[in-house]
Amino acid sequence: MRLAERIGKTIYFNFKKTIKKIIKDFDSIAIQKIKKPCVGVVGEILVKFHPDANNNLVSALEKEGAEVIVPDITDFINYCSFDDIYKHKYIDGSFKNRAIAFIASSYIERLRSVIRKTLKKALIFILIKLQKTWQKSV
Repeated sequence: MRLAERIGKTIYFNFKKTIKKIIKDFDSIAIQKIKKPCVGVVGEILVKFHPDANNNLVSALEKEGAEVIVPDITDFINYCSFDDIYKHKYIDGSFKNRAIAFIASSYIERLRSVIRKTLKKALIFILIKLQKTWQKSV
C-alpha cells in the first residue's frame, strides 16, 4: 500500500523509491508452482473494470481456477490522451488540449518506464529468464 499512501503527493524521485520498495516486497512473496489457464478480459472500459457491468466476471473466473488478466487503466487514460493529439493533428482540434494531453501522456509513460526498468531487475523475472535459458540449453 505504499504507492496508495503516496499517490497524492508523489514526485518522480519518491515514485522511483516507492516502486523499488514494492518490487523488493514482491520478491519476498513465496512462489507457488500452480498451472492455471490465463483468461484475458477485453472489451468496453466499463465491462473490463466494473464488476456490476460484467456480472463479476473476474471473481467467477477465479473461482473456476483461472488466472485473470485485466489490462491496466493507464492504457485507457493514454488512449484518451492520444485522442486529443489525433484530433489536433487531423481534425482541427484544440492546440491547448493537445498540449495538455501530450504532457500527461509523456509523464505517465515516464512513470511506467520506471516500473518496467525496476521489474526487469526483480528476482522472480531474473529467475524465470535463467530457467528458460537453462531449458533451451538442455
